[in-house]
Amino acid sequence: RWCPRRGRSCRRRPGINGSGIGTDPLTMNLPPAAASLEERRTVVLAGHDAGPVAEAFARAHGLPLLAEPSSNARFGPNAVGPYRLLLEHFGPSSAQPIERVVVFGRPTLSRPVAALLERADVPSALYQPVPVAWYQPGRRTELPLENLADLADFAGRGPSDWLDTWLLAGAAAQHALDGVLAAEPTATGPSVGALVWQHARGQLMLGSSNGIRDVDLAGLPAAEPAATVFANRGLAGIDGTISTATGIALGGRQDTTLLLGDVTFLHDAGGLLLGSGESEPGLRIVVLNDAGGAIFGLLEHGAVQESGRYADAVERLFGTPHTVDIAALAAAYGVGHCAVSTTAGLAEALNAPVTGRSIIEVRTDRRALRQLHARIHEAVAAAVGRVLAG
Repeated sequence: RWCPRRGRSCRRRPGINGSGIGTDPLTMNLPPAAASLEERRTVVLAGHDAGPVAEAFARAHGLPLLAEPSSNARFGPNAVGPYRLLLEHFGPSSAQPIERVVVFGRPTLSRPVAALLERADVPSALYQPVPVAWYQPGRRTELPLENLADLADFAGRGPSDWLDTWLLAGAAAQHALDGVLAAEPTATGPSVGALVWQHARGQLMLGSSNGIRDVDLAGLPAAEPAATVFANRGLAGIDGTISTATGIALGGRQDTTLLLGDVTFLHDAGGLLLGSGESEPGLRIVVLNDAGGAIFGLLEHGAVQESGRYADAVERLFGTPHTVDIAALAAAYGVGHCAVSTTAGLAEALNAPVTGRSIIEVRTDRRALRQLHARIHEAVAAAVGRVLAG
């Protein structure tokens, strides 16, 4: 296990502040001191609440940035879009395997990332300037480091072609993904996630389950952050989502967009109640309504259902189907409502100004979602394979 050399945290380097990165981390280029670091094929993984320091660190060291939406680091020239579909192409048997991982924040969204962090042959380090409740020594594999100078020593700098290879692969993956989504006649979870991410301004809250994962898959990283992103991550992530977004909109006094699924919406429908005389928040709620829960269909439960075994039980217990009339529910609470079923209709609705509270209901079908993700994976694998083969 790698350990930082003692005393490095107190040593300042030319052109770099005590944190180990440039004095203006959002505008800097690779600082001169980074050139003296050892070359390593390291990736920067930005999980929930990582913050823009993750983007600055990746840019300073010439490393690819794999940023979850709620990291608030999913921007900049080093950010890679559908990164979770690329990890298998940089595995131990590839021509350019990942050698190290630097973690900012708490990664929570995908199994490929979790598998990477569990690999014994790939050392990982976590930037942890202050203790965090979720990090439990002995139960996680990352080495906690308190300062960025030690983290820089651990990460090294990217070889000359390392970042370019990731960016080329990411561009090919994004193009293939966009092509699959464009061929769909109606809106899908990933296409909704991509559009909401593209149109987000001010404040954006992402509901748990598939909503945030759709953005993680299909949301194109921006050149600069366009919105502050919020999310509830944890075992009770779907509870109180509308109420949380309402508080964010009122507290931040900015237009706020909330993306969530129908089950998450129904769990906090009472959060639409606004007491007499209370301030009206500028809150646009985008509900991806596929008449139930879709996330289990993408996991082992979906394979069981697809095989025909216990299909009715899987649908009842994990699909949790419902027939709630969201338009009527919105009317009961005095909230504006419109329904769309295509990406064009959603784009038009998202382009409208935010005035008070409103609900955009996007009606989709979850029955073919597993097959859609299989087509995405196949198209991306083929496109990335061609790029990496030269």
